[in-house]
Amino acid sequence: MRPNERPRLRRLSKSEKDYILKYYKDKSPAELAKYTGRTVEFIEQWIKNNTQPITLATDQFTLRTSPKWKILQGQFDADELREYERLYLKYLEQFGEDLVATEETQIDHLVQTELFRYRLMTRRRLFIDRQKNLEKLIQERMRAEEFDAIPQLENQLHSAQNMERDATKDVGDLEKKHQSLLEDLKATRKQRQTETKGASFLGLIKQLQKEEMVEREAKQKALFERASTAEFVRLASEHKYADGQIDRPILNADTVGFDNKEEVKETPHA
Repeated sequence: MRPNERPRLRRLSKSEKDYILKYYKDKSPAELAKYTGRTVEFIEQWIKNNTQPITLATDQFTLRTSPKWKILQGQFDADELREYERLYLKYLEQFGEDLVATEETQIDHLVQTELFRYRLMTRRRLFIDRQKNLEKLIQERMRAEEFDAIPQLENQLHSAQNMERDATKDVGDLEKKHQSLLEDLKATRKQRQTETKGASFLGLIKQLQKEEMVEREAKQKALFERASTAEFVRLASEHKYADGQIDRPILNADTVGFDNKEEVKETPHA
């Protein structure tokens, strides 16, 4: 090999290619690069050349392109981030498409609380495992009659026990907070749906009242038209005056030559 010449990497084996294709949606390019002994750039380019473009769902795309996603990437590791996305999208689907900003914030707090609870449960598991290891060491020192080492191990055991109790308490507190957030979200949702239903019900009542008013006005108008027509016929008919003469009054141009036996127009006349 010539000086400063970069060593040529062997081609990806079939098992490595299968591994990348199987996990490229779940693992980061850095994780895949470490597994295959390649650079991140190489893995990203290989995935681009050998897979179909991933079409993200609308909610998933909105989440990953939001400023909040960058903040979450600084708060959680890759596994936690995937779990955040899974839970967040699950709650979005559960509570429907008409979420308001307040409810989205509640879902964010709810999911983060779940992840923090997972962290504490993992820490609690570590403290419990440490206690078991320390108890085992104490037994071994006692059998070996190395009594001088026992006090220090017992202090470490007591410390691990205290940490485990604190973690258990914190897990319980987060569990209560998680339940409270979930109830608040459901209560907010239920209240808003009730208000929406109430508004719709009131709107329906108003609409019905409006229709009743229109119908009532139509009937009243028909009555007025019939009464006006009847009065027109009466006034336009022949009258016998006090001096005994009979004549037909001229109310307007329509009453000239009027015969009350003829069909009368339905349009009222002033």
